[in-house]
Amino acid sequence: MESLRPPSTPELRIEKVTSRSSRAPGTPTSIDVRTIAVPSRAKIERHVQQLMEARRPVAAAEVLLIAGRHQEALDLFLEAGVHHQVGACLRALGHPGEAIAHLMLTPADGPHYREACREVARCAVDITDLDPLVFEYLESFSDSGPRSKNEITAFLDLAEIFHGRGNERRANRCLKGVLRIDPEHSAAQMMQFTWLAKGPASKG
Repeated sequence: MESLRPPSTPELRIEKVTSRSSRAPGTPTSIDVRTIAVPSRAKIERHVQQLMEARRPVAAAEVLLIAGRHQEALDLFLEAGVHHQVGACLRALGHPGEAIAHLMLTPADGPHYREACREVARCAVDITDLDPLVFEYLESFSDSGPRSKNEITAFLDLAEIFHGRGNERRANRCLKGVLRIDPEHSAAQMMQFTWLAKGPASKG
């Protein structure tokens, strides 16, 4: 299926390392890395080493992931069993099928379920023959609609996936969720208009 919008891009966010007492309550704990200077490789190495010495391998892996060193991050995430981050690394390394398998190990009732679903959606657009279990895993996420603008990209991906497989009801539900968060979202509006113009999708 021809894509109606630019390819998905990863959300580049990093957890700001601060103590609980060093910031006022309610202060955001994340910053957009595109607005700050990129640390040198030496600084990254030093920070990763410090985190490893402090027995914080997951934090070290997150630094490596942000730095684009996906294979090194993958090894640490695998050892720690952090499935949603393992999936993120595998997707970045070009292994969407393996990524989905790991992402779906993230508990649906856990704190990282929605994050895992966003990654699954990104991976799924590159796979033509998706296992039905993938849709079962995504069901709660897709039915809920996006909860913030950070989830819009995932729901646009899901809309394309559902529509391409003839599930217009779920595809339109995803688009309506996007337009509820951002009524003027041009990509969602264009997808909705194009689908209406073409008529019912063929069953796939």
